[in-house]
Amino acid sequence: MNEENNSNDEEQRQQTDRRQEPTPFLSRHTFRGRRRQARRTEEQENYYVDRIHPTMYKYLWGLLGLALIDGLATLYEVYRLGATEANPIMASLLNIGEAWFLVIKYSVTVVALLVLLLHQFFRHVQLILSGLLLFYLAIVIYHGVILVSHFSSL
Repeated sequence: MNEENNSNDEEQRQQTDRRQEPTPFLSRHTFRGRRRQARRTEEQENYYVDRIHPTMYKYLWGLLGLALIDGLATLYEVYRLGATEANPIMASLLNIGEAWFLVIKYSVTVVALLVLLLHQFFRHVQLILSGLLLFYLAIVIYHGVILVSHFSSL
C-alpha cells in the first residue's frame, strides 16, 4: 500500500508544471485568490499576486484619507475663502459642481491606487506610494496652514 502511494506521488511530481504562465495582472482570483507571494525563486520581483499585502493597506487607507481631506479642504477654501483651484482640470470640475468635483477626484485616486496595488511587488511601486503619501501629506499640511492662518485672523 505504501509503495503504491509513493509511486503515485512520484508520477505526479514528474509531470510538467501546469503553471506555464505567471499570475496575470487581472484574473478571476484577483483580491480573493490564495496567492500572497511569489512561488518560484525566479519570481522575486515584478510579479502579481491575488491578495494585497497587509503593509499596502497602510498606503491605501493613508492615501484615501489624505485625498478626501484634500478634496474637502479645497472645496472649503474655494467656496468660503475665495481661493482658486491650481489644477485647471479640477477647476473646470468645480464649475460643474462640488459633488462631481469630489466624485471624480476620489475616483481617479481610487483607480490609480488600485493599479499601483495590483503591481505591489513590482520595482519602485513602494517608492512611488511613499512619494505619493508624502506629497498628499504636504498638501494637507498646506491646507492646514491656510485654514489656521484664516481662523487665527478672525
